[in-house]
Amino acid sequence: MRGANSNCVMAKKILIGCGDNSLQNRAEKLLSDEGYQVYAAKSGIEALVAVANIRPDLVFIDMLLPPVKAHPFCLLIKQNIEFRSIPVVTFSKTAGIRERARSASLSIIDHIVTPFEDRELLRVADQYANI
Repeated sequence: MRGANSNCVMAKKILIGCGDNSLQNRAEKLLSDEGYQVYAAKSGIEALVAVANIRPDLVFIDMLLPPVKAHPFCLLIKQNIEFRSIPVVTFSKTAGIRERARSASLSIIDHIVTPFEDRELLRVADQYANI
């Protein structure tokens, strides 16, 4: 199921925290076009507030989103019993083994290398927003 294509089903909420405007806009459009309810955050602080306010079904977060980068962001939400079940996927320009290992230790469930392929973003959204 991609998002909510029926009146009977609530649209899945996806939060995108990204400092790159073109990447953010592209991801928002792709996911919105698939029926997801998309929320944007331009900083790590905005992303934390959005998690508390909207309770997204999935979070995409830029590894270097200031001032709270992806790893501290994930650590904060995974320590909170209300939010720890929210899947988190990171965006990064690299796919290093150390980075992936650290991400896995923080329960970050997937990693998308940017610039991303449209089908990769949609595959990840479909897979994890519906957990």
